[in-house]
Amino acid sequence: MEPSYTRLNEGLNEVLLGGRYEGRPLYMVLTPGEEEHLASILGVEQEQLSATAGRIVGNRLDDTGDPYTPFHADLRHWNVEGRREPPPFTGLLHVLAHAAEMMHSDGNFSSANYYQRLHELTGVERNRLSFHGRSTKAYWIALNRWLAENDFVYGRPTAQKLNSWEYVSYAMSQAVVRQADKELFYSMFERFRFSGSEDIDSDEMHSYVDEWMRGPKPTQRLRAAWAKKDLRRRVCQAAVEALSEWRYATIPEDSHARGKRLSAVASLSRGLSGARFFMAFGIPGELSTPVTGLRAKDNAGSAAGETLEIANRHYAAFATLCPDASVNIPRVLAEGIELSDEKGGSKYSRQRSLLVPLVQHEGGAYWLEVGRTQLGKRYLVMCSDGAPSLRESLEQFLRTYAAPGYKHYKPGEMEGLPTGWTLYENVEFVVSPPQVPTGLTALHPVATEATLSTTEGLRLGPDTWHSSMPPAIRLSGEAGMLDLVVYEEDQDGEDQVIVSSSGYGECALELGGIGLDPHSDLRVAGYRNGNRVVERPLLLRSARRPRPLRRDGTGTLYWQALSTATMADNGAQHLGVRGHIVEGLGSADPPGFGVASDGGLCFQGQQEEDTPLGITTADPALIRGTYLEQCKKGRHVFRNVDLEPGEKPTMACIVCEHRIPVPRSPGPPAPKPQSTVNRSSNPRVPVASPAVHIGEPLDMNLVLDALCYLDNGSWRQFEDIVSSESLQPWEARSLAEDLSALGFIDVELEGATNRVRRWSVVPPVLTFAPDGIAYFSGFRSEDLVEQAREALVTQGLTLEQLGAPGAPDVLCVQGLSPREAPSLLAGIEDPHGRPLAVVTDAAQRLGSAVLQVDGLSAAVRPAHVGATRNVARFDTSTCRWIPVDELGGVGAYRYDHAGREYCFRDNEGHDWVGPHEIVKLLASRASGSHLHGYNPSKQVFVSALGCEPVGLLRRLLVACSGTLPERKKGMASYSSVPPHVAGLVMHVLYESEILP
Repeated sequence: MEPSYTRLNEGLNEVLLGGRYEGRPLYMVLTPGEEEHLASILGVEQEQLSATAGRIVGNRLDDTGDPYTPFHADLRHWNVEGRREPPPFTGLLHVLAHAAEMMHSDGNFSSANYYQRLHELTGVERNRLSFHGRSTKAYWIALNRWLAENDFVYGRPTAQKLNSWEYVSYAMSQAVVRQADKELFYSMFERFRFSGSEDIDSDEMHSYVDEWMRGPKPTQRLRAAWAKKDLRRRVCQAAVEALSEWRYATIPEDSHARGKRLSAVASLSRGLSGARFFMAFGIPGELSTPVTGLRAKDNAGSAAGETLEIANRHYAAFATLCPDASVNIPRVLAEGIELSDEKGGSKYSRQRSLLVPLVQHEGGAYWLEVGRTQLGKRYLVMCSDGAPSLRESLEQFLRTYAAPGYKHYKPGEMEGLPTGWTLYENVEFVVSPPQVPTGLTALHPVATEATLSTTEGLRLGPDTWHSSMPPAIRLSGEAGMLDLVVYEEDQDGEDQVIVSSSGYGECALELGGIGLDPHSDLRVAGYRNGNRVVERPLLLRSARRPRPLRRDGTGTLYWQALSTATMADNGAQHLGVRGHIVEGLGSADPPGFGVASDGGLCFQGQQEEDTPLGITTADPALIRGTYLEQCKKGRHVFRNVDLEPGEKPTMACIVCEHRIPVPRSPGPPAPKPQSTVNRSSNPRVPVASPAVHIGEPLDMNLVLDALCYLDNGSWRQFEDIVSSESLQPWEARSLAEDLSALGFIDVELEGATNRVRRWSVVPPVLTFAPDGIAYFSGFRSEDLVEQAREALVTQGLTLEQLGAPGAPDVLCVQGLSPREAPSLLAGIEDPHGRPLAVVTDAAQRLGSAVLQVDGLSAAVRPAHVGATRNVARFDTSTCRWIPVDELGGVGAYRYDHAGREYCFRDNEGHDWVGPHEIVKLLASRASGSHLHGYNPSKQVFVSALGCEPVGLLRRLLVACSGTLPERKKGMASYSSVPPHVAGLVMHVLYESEILP
């Protein structure tokens, strides 16, 4: 019996809309693997699949009049129900696209041939299919809109009008380029020395594809498509998609057999002590495992005999060659490098270079090497001082074709700049030269009529921005009238102009403050002399309408160990912690602890008369000593000082109280172009680019809202969110730990490297601290907060919003009864439909969980630490790292291997690798000292900075007050910690088993 249409549609939704195309272009044609999957679902032979699908759809088409009438009813019902489920017309769209694929295969591009192929598939008369072809447009538009509404979780829209065959071209857009064709573009990327870090659109890709099509690599199918001028844009889009997949794909372990070019990556940071430059070499992407055992040919660029690795030690989306100290940056730049594995096969290489242009990564935190520049984008340009004639040509080239305002630095003028190289910062080309001098080819902008760029704003993902912080959009090009237009589709799929700007050679738009809907699906189009030359989608989003949760629960993290959360297990779980919610907790009291009179946990060990609960307090002066040593070297940690009226702004060191005046602000940025028409007949005069603001305070409420919108993601996504503001990648880790301690997110760490692997936002929670104050954690949105505020007002209560340095605002309420809270707040849900949970005994439940999950032993692993570099031993008496020649006796050590690593050597000479906090703790326990303490009279738990309790222990301490610890004078102080909680934490730190 032939499958029903419902079964076909469900099968296609499973194959195509099951999540495998998240964030990637989605086509309604099937790859061979997808055909095999669908055939198995339907119980038919793969060779008969297309004919079977055609018959099933044809049987559902109407015999008279508009054949699509039955599907019109499906579409109306789906819209009325809010489009909550995948489309009921996926089967129809697949057959429409497959007809176009059949037409494309025989090379006969015509409307008549398309409807002939559709007739052969469905059995419906060709003339009736052609006459009612307009009916199919509504289904393509509905699919595109549904994908955008779900924020590309199920794929990115690709259906579009390609030519004058309006209704046929939507189907044709699905079949011009197959997946196998797209993979052929990889040879083009290698030919033109792409690094994978380029950010170019389809118009900029045109010149590369046009030249590549003249070579031997393209198939006859691709050449036929390229011969049709109205299909060229679609082919270029496919090339851009292939580059994007090449760039963002997680690199599997078995992919290292193919040689790769090492590209340069750089970071530029500024602080009170000046600018600092960091450079490395590597490959774009996230490595599933580091590439190890690499040696440089003839020891070029590295220390003799040393092995190198490629790993994501510095950046989540870019794996670098390490250890850093073993890579000779100036030599690699000047001579190149070739790396081989133990078998001698060449795997990674880089040629010598005298000029290195780098463009800012879309996340904003670092810069990536590119093969060619583009108009309207900012670059760092490095030039070798060993080629004076080249540097002279470069400086003349910049004076002629770059916007004013760029700066240059010699090695002595910027820390970290490679010896023998000059750095040019804030370089932007505004005019494309007719030709370039020898050696400057990389600076010749890619031929394009106009370049569309976005700056500023809070980027949530590809083409997606936070509605409270949208980007500024800029269109740059050669001499000519440029128009920049922002569109939004109406219900009929027609474009409606939202805002526009015009100018000669350049125009710009600021989307902030023009009253856009906080959940907008926009398109930005650029025109040159009236012709559309570039187009890009632009979505505005916030936590008010977050991305849909994954249907299978993928991405949800639970804590089943003290040091890290892990991906939720689909099987039975006896215990798990999400935020402040403890699930599956047994009713028995934890061993070694009893229930105190206040309902909390109390320590049952021996108690000294002068030290309640047997807690040994650390010596603050001892811990502070190491930080005073740093202050003597001029390495202060400054904070703003509370001022009396009339006092001048001052900053003070949190350790030694050394004071300095607050640096003067550079003033407000220059006014930006407004949405006005500027039709000048004169060519554009290059103008200075606005300065890049570095180090501005991060709006943590906005960051939290962005994370709540995403719900979960990889470390790269978290890094991109915070780096698009002001944090550097290495600062993002401490921010993630703070948000985890506050109960907003859960984080999973990699066992081998202790890097953050992924994160997820906790459902909304109202948590009661031991002092009776209730505060909000987990998911937060404007609507959720307003619902809670209105409910509290009915009982005469006020929801207070208190600023918290380095964290989202504290939302708390006093006077709310824990017994009445659940009924008062009943019915309050987040946009996902999850109720606001009330946790009235967080300290007790987290404390019980701390003793039932896997302990600190799960965070360390045995290892044999061989030859290492930059070894230092942790001195527990001063809390300082002391440089040593090698690992010696019992103690904690840090060293450089593939990045910075930490280990503890026990009294039997065994090494244990783990987080630096636990390694230091083991050394402290071995020496009989303490890095943590407790003041019972003030109920303050203290820890030396850099030695704070990890994971759930830190969350338990923070849950007592709802605020992060105060960090000053070398100490982290957790307030409002009851004695029984402090006793529990000290017991785990100093009495639980860590090493076997």
